[in-house]
Amino acid sequence: MTLIVARASTASRLGSRFSALAFPRMAIRGVASRPFAGFASALRVPFARSSPRTAALAVFAIVAAAGAAVASSPVHADAATAASGHSISQSDHAVLEPSSTTLVPKSLALHFDNKTHSFSLVGFGIRQVTLLNFNVYVAALYADKRALETIRNSARWQKDYSPVDIMLGTQDSFYMKDFVRAPKCEITLMIEPVRTTTGAHLRQGFTRFLNGRIVKDVKDGAFASEAQKRAAEEAIAELERIFPVGTIPKNSKLFFTKTEQDNLRIEYEGRQLALIKSPWLAHRFFEGYLSHEKPISDKVGCRTLTAKCSSITAQFRKSVADAFARLAKGEAPADLFRADLQEGVQKIA
Repeated sequence: MTLIVARASTASRLGSRFSALAFPRMAIRGVASRPFAGFASALRVPFARSSPRTAALAVFAIVAAAGAAVASSPVHADAATAASGHSISQSDHAVLEPSSTTLVPKSLALHFDNKTHSFSLVGFGIRQVTLLNFNVYVAALYADKRALETIRNSARWQKDYSPVDIMLGTQDSFYMKDFVRAPKCEITLMIEPVRTTTGAHLRQGFTRFLNGRIVKDVKDGAFASEAQKRAAEEAIAELERIFPVGTIPKNSKLFFTKTEQDNLRIEYEGRQLALIKSPWLAHRFFEGYLSHEKPISDKVGCRTLTAKCSSITAQFRKSVADAFARLAKGEAPADLFRADLQEGVQKIA
């Protein structure tokens, strides 16, 4: 009896600690709410003052509460549960990123230069910390109508393009450059953290790649003069300077847009942070996400089209590469992410 009381008393103390932790809502492929809430509540039973029979019943109640919490949560094959507890699923307006249960808009409307700029979704991926395998942010690529029509109307794309050209291409891939550098076309990258992060953490991935690209461009003779190299360095410094500092909350949004003037526009939570007038930066920024060689945020990479890809860049490129293939075959941009046409396009299993 003494042993039972001692263990029960420990459980009582743990119950208070569990309650103080304020468990976050769990979202496991549609199983959500607070599955541990009943467990924490049950642990607060004053075991130390209970009889052995009461203690045994309380232990049973703990197990039952935990089971009921999971059993009462809705499970849907084609839906997931948001942090608010409401069911969310792919719709005519958004596509579901399954591992983070984030809804990615199929279209965007950004307002700048006194007009509305419309974009369609091309591809997306989830950024994960490779070692711990937890989600950090969703990245989604969008393009305007002119950029998408460039692919659909190109004889070279229609005849020769294959997804492998993006998945296993180089930083100098013709198709990547043809998309990113298409004249008078606009493309946008949306970054949406799925957990609270910091500006410094997000900025590091961008600037590391861009500084490395300067080194490569110098080696390859891509800069026509020292002045061009300095201009590229100053553009990176400006990006670092204007980047949000401190905490970036979950579900906040950053937009990076290559404008039709080949400038890089940065918007955070509806406010324009900067318009950096550097075609080099605008092009290299997007090429960093599409490149196979040392891309932005890549930790593992993807050596073959069938390999498992745990980095955002591999998943992201796979999604974009597939969308390009469908555009080259004449598919309408509006059909790229129709629910009935999606079978594993969003993420590699």
